[in-house]
Amino acid sequence: MPPMSSSAELVRQARNQGPAVPKKPRRRTALVACMDTRVDPLRLMDAEIGDIHIVRNAGAVVTDDVVRSLIASTNWLGVDKVQIMMHTDCGALGLTRDVAVEKLGPTAPDLAGFTSTEDELRRGVDRLRSEPLIAAPKGITGWIYDLGTGESRLVIS
Repeated sequence: MPPMSSSAELVRQARNQGPAVPKKPRRRTALVACMDTRVDPLRLMDAEIGDIHIVRNAGAVVTDDVVRSLIASTNWLGVDKVQIMMHTDCGALGLTRDVAVEKLGPTAPDLAGFTSTEDELRRGVDRLRSEPLIAAPKGITGWIYDLGTGESRLVIS
């Protein structure tokens, strides 16, 4: 039997979840995380499929699309707590506009890189806390996951 492609494996796993996986996350929590392959949001949260909403992008940066997803999550899908989890050794660290233009040319998109993980984490938490349409009464917090130690540190409570 030939090896299963990644797409086929994802479809197989989705089919195996069955109807027991709820639409609304059991823990009423949303996590904003980086797309980095070294970051496993479910493992970090000691969670299973159906426990939390996960919104991923390059750097766990709070973009307009993250805000959009969290508005839906907190207003229609029962989420009352939001966590942003950035991490050490992130590829978005140092990804400035100049770097993007150098590699991609003058029409390079804004890749939302940053020069300080903690500063970007604070900016993201502040943005979510100032968004009146995000209903997270149990709070919005910011964390940094250390890839070297495997430990998560609460930075903004």
